[in-house]
Amino acid sequence: MTSSCPLHAVKLGLLSDIFPEIRSEIEATQLNGLPGLTSTNALCLWYLYNGLKGSPSVSEDRLLWEHNILKPSVARFISCSKSAKGNPDDASLKEAKSLLEDQSRYLCSELSNSDFSLALQQDETLPALEDIIVWSTLQPVLNYITTNPEFEAIERWSSKLCSKHAAFEKTKINFKPKQFEEALIKEHERWEKLGGSCQTKLPSKVSKKNSGERSSSFTSNQDWINSSFEGQQRPTRLAPLLPVKGKRNVLITSALPYVNNIPHLGNIIGCVLSADVYSRFCRGMGYNSLYICGTDEYGTATETKALEEGVNPKDICDKYFVIHRDVYQWFNISFDFFGRTTTKYQTKISQDIFWKLDRNGFLVEESMEQLKCVACDRFLADRFVEGECPFCGYADARGDQCDACGKLIDASNLKNPRCKICSATPRLESSNHLFLNLPMLEQELGETLQTRMSKGVWTDSATNITNAWLRDGLKNRCITRDLKWGTPVPKEPFTDKVFYVWFDAPIGYISITANYCGDKWTQWWKNPNEVEMFNFMAKDNVPFHSVIFPCTLLGAKDGYGIVDSLVSVEYLNYEEGKFSKSRNVGVFGNNARDSGIPADVFRFYLLFVRPESQDSTFSWVDFAIKSNTELLNNLGNFINRALSFCFNSFKAEVQEISSLEKADEDVIDNVNKELQSYIECMEKVRIRDALSKILNVSRWGNGYIQSTQPWVLNKSSEPENKARAGAINAICVNIVHICAQMLEPFMPQTAFEIFNQMGLYASSDDQNGLPLLPKSFIRTIPTGHKINKPVPLFKKLEESEVMKLKEMYGGAQQGKSPGGNTGGGAALVGVNGKSVQELQSAITEQGDIVRKLKAAKPPDKKKISEEVEILKKLKSDFEKASNEVKEASKENNAQAANQNKAEDCMLKCPYAGMSEETLKNMCTEQGNKVRALKAAKPQNKAEISAQVEILKQLKTQLVVAMKEEKERTATYGTGPPDQNGKQLIDGDTPGDKDVKTNVTETAKQSSHQSKSPTAKSAAKEEREPEVLKATVDEQNKVAEAKKEEAKRVEAPLSPGSNEKKDPLSPESSCSQSASALETSFSSTTSGGSSATSGTEGSAKKKKKHRNKKK
Repeated sequence: MTSSCPLHAVKLGLLSDIFPEIRSEIEATQLNGLPGLTSTNALCLWYLYNGLKGSPSVSEDRLLWEHNILKPSVARFISCSKSAKGNPDDASLKEAKSLLEDQSRYLCSELSNSDFSLALQQDETLPALEDIIVWSTLQPVLNYITTNPEFEAIERWSSKLCSKHAAFEKTKINFKPKQFEEALIKEHERWEKLGGSCQTKLPSKVSKKNSGERSSSFTSNQDWINSSFEGQQRPTRLAPLLPVKGKRNVLITSALPYVNNIPHLGNIIGCVLSADVYSRFCRGMGYNSLYICGTDEYGTATETKALEEGVNPKDICDKYFVIHRDVYQWFNISFDFFGRTTTKYQTKISQDIFWKLDRNGFLVEESMEQLKCVACDRFLADRFVEGECPFCGYADARGDQCDACGKLIDASNLKNPRCKICSATPRLESSNHLFLNLPMLEQELGETLQTRMSKGVWTDSATNITNAWLRDGLKNRCITRDLKWGTPVPKEPFTDKVFYVWFDAPIGYISITANYCGDKWTQWWKNPNEVEMFNFMAKDNVPFHSVIFPCTLLGAKDGYGIVDSLVSVEYLNYEEGKFSKSRNVGVFGNNARDSGIPADVFRFYLLFVRPESQDSTFSWVDFAIKSNTELLNNLGNFINRALSFCFNSFKAEVQEISSLEKADEDVIDNVNKELQSYIECMEKVRIRDALSKILNVSRWGNGYIQSTQPWVLNKSSEPENKARAGAINAICVNIVHICAQMLEPFMPQTAFEIFNQMGLYASSDDQNGLPLLPKSFIRTIPTGHKINKPVPLFKKLEESEVMKLKEMYGGAQQGKSPGGNTGGGAALVGVNGKSVQELQSAITEQGDIVRKLKAAKPPDKKKISEEVEILKKLKSDFEKASNEVKEASKENNAQAANQNKAEDCMLKCPYAGMSEETLKNMCTEQGNKVRALKAAKPQNKAEISAQVEILKQLKTQLVVAMKEEKERTATYGTGPPDQNGKQLIDGDTPGDKDVKTNVTETAKQSSHQSKSPTAKSAAKEEREPEVLKATVDEQNKVAEAKKEEAKRVEAPLSPGSNEKKDPLSPESSCSQSASALETSFSSTTSGGSSATSGTEGSAKKKKKHRNKKK
């Protein structure tokens, strides 16, 4: 079991060894990522409660003591020991020693009841969870502690643990102090940054005090019992929302999506979903927030898409605006306003800012060379030029980027460029453009951003990218383009041009706000002292929002505020590759909608794997695992247990809480800590961490129910036991409520369903009717409140269902892939004359028809039934087409692999062209060299590996040489050598391509035939007999054939012979040679390691063949 934290690995490793019945569950979840817990103790507790029959009794006091007091004390002692550098009089070290000794005394007092276990089990040979947790944490300092006679009980306890269970002894032997100590110190440093300090208070059994300070704001238990939620409703939100003086006003924007395609999951988590979570949180806190977004509709991307679909750009904008709006509505993205950039306000505000920049002297005129199509009489933007990539040679590279190698391209550097519109060859011509003088604004921008970064929330990627631009020095930036579709430039002689999309697209935030609240938009955008601005985006958009747009607003000198907090994310990849709009790779918004899985489940997983500090991946398998473990087994399980027990056992009525016991106080305190940490994470826009706090709350709830067992108390005949069961359930119902409030920004539909089951906020919506999120966990559900009948919130995602979805939305590519091989894509494979992409679009359109019919009053059931049948047929056709895509893709991938293998075999081998005899001698010498290296003591594994690779290359080329020689001699006899000493084949001249090239070309042709029965049969017949493993008899036959052929042919065939014979047949392709090599030499590995395939018997047989040859 592996983990980035050694302490975590030790604890879980011991747990799985001591309780083997839960080992499989531990390994499964560890392989697929942790369930979002920040505390290993809570995770261990969760495994025990969910994996063992008759869960053991566990003292949560001791687990809290270990996490909050013992572990920080150990970490502090280690850190101070290192910093003291052997000085025993160091004040910090003395204090750390004192703290550690205090904890050791407490542990000794706990061990006084038993010198073996902290918590005796029914089977005394089994240690308790507390033993595992505490013993693991003490490992770095155990030797120091046990040298003190005062702590003899700890030494005795540790020794007996090791003697009675081998897992402890094994862990002790394999213990790595350095890694362990570093991990503890790092964890402690992170913990202190969150506001913690090394606590010294001990659990109640020793000090009569609680473990650590209670985080609740209440001074007594009765305060919590009597707390009320009255007067805690959110402020009413009425459009248009405007800043309110004296309140916290937050303007939230997410990057404007292009309208040239349907948004995929990477687009959604990259901007709109992350911003939506933060916007909902702001509403829950009572902040006066405004969340605006819209479609970016001007520029080359729109013109290109219009050209592809044969319509004008406005039609494209109208079509995709509706598609984007509908996708975001399905994902429950709650914009305050979702607009677009093709509006009068966009033109008015963009041109106004332009004129102010011009008057302030921040615009300069420069000439630049561009490709111009004479036939179309227009300068071509990058995306209107195609040609051969200057880096990899891909024939259909775009003028801005190559899809094959991924490199950025200057359109003027394309080889054989052509106009995308008419295919004519463009030529370079000069064109005058306007540039924004960024160097003049650089100093002011740097000073302004320094303040913003110190006070606001800037992610690492946003900070690093921005600082890199400033460090390298800003350069003039072109703000005009020779296009027709865009905001027109108002200044002569540039009126035939439009603004570059990255000049006026960010201005779209302002114009969309203006379309929302009219001319009062200035209250949001020219009011920097009253408004905080948060921008959400992927990292590739950072420079435009942190450098170019702020410089534009600063240069206008018109009172504009600029970004206060810039929240960027890394990239979300898809399975083993990347999302791609242009090649339709990945799950798009309409795919998610048609999958049958609720939007909230997609929201949860995207936020769970949100790429905050590094790239992450959407994986269907992991998607199912996280849904089943976190949503179904953890969150949904707790909520359903709590509400069902209330509904079934107490007639749906919340019971009275007359007093709080120790277990109640603990769970209230733990939930309160998670809530406060959640609020802190959300204020800093650490969305993944905040989500983990919600899951922790439900874990605390599950643990509380399991430890108090209210169902047992409720069966008792004693009235006080029944009352106690009711009080426990009332606390659980209150935990469910705070959990739903915390969950609302992440999974709004689920949160509203929980509220509905609890009988709360029936008339509420995203904007109004919900309560404020309390800053501490208080009692919100009063005694006597009636709940509705609860139903399960989530359903299990079955493996078969997930794999089917993975196949359906597996990223089929259209047309040809960049390498020139058929991609097996939607455009090539289909059903009833329709491609996968066409069927996908048809399903979306038909689904809309069905939904509209169902929404009509009164519904036409007959018509609905007819349209549903059409939808079913489309889905059936889509599934068939998807399967065909998959099969075609497999075949093409296999062909590509064979072709690559052939080319690698023939072109990359440095020994190509050598004679068979020379290669045999070299193989013998190299083999002796490898054996000598392996026999040497100690072995130099790096050198062995290098020499084995040389041996493999020699043997590979020997196989090729033997086949060439056999076929050439058997078919043509021998020919004279050319000027380089290479043997010519009949029909060739010294000026022809050499044998290596002929073989490669033939291999390329024949690799596509490798699927045929004839080719497979030929390959099977040729493998072992015709390579290095040939027997002596077979070699003799070959020699006799050569002699007979020599007698028959009186003289070598001349190079000018008219006979046209192919030296290589399709059956002898290099791809088959490579397959034979894989069989023959699979046992040759670096460092003399054993073979990775095959059996011992086959290895001996091969060795016997080699002996026969000798």
